[in-house]
Amino acid sequence: MLKEHGGTPVELVDRQLLKDYLQSLDDLNYTTHNRHQAIISALFNFAVDSGYIQSNPASRLSPRKPERERGEHKTDEIIRYLTPSQLDILYTNVKKSNARLETIVRLLHRSGARIGELLSLELAHINMEQRKFQVVGKGNKQR
Repeated sequence: MLKEHGGTPVELVDRQLLKDYLQSLDDLNYTTHNRHQAIISALFNFAVDSGYIQSNPASRLSPRKPERERGEHKTDEIIRYLTPSQLDILYTNVKKSNARLETIVRLLHRSGARIGELLSLELAHINMEQRKFQVVGKGNKQR
């Protein structure tokens, strides 16, 4: 936004300018787009609180909705699981590939670990006797 409108005085930024700018962010995923919008709104809230402007032009702008054509979805949609026959087909096909791929697919399915967590897993992290392993996940959380 600074690149396009950085020279515009804050009191001249209006709702239409913000709508046009946000609409130009069509290459972003909807969650990233909405984060940009939230940051802009927070900055204008700060400008209102500091007395630079009377009202926030970004207030009550509707967040962008996910677009199914782009593969975007909300997390409250129905989660579809593989059926037992689909799992059999999956396991049969990965068994033909190689042992590493088969192990990764089985661990992903049975543990719920993320792919990045499994790929960073080392043999030293696996307790073979207890059949357990620990990974460092998102936010440096141990899981």
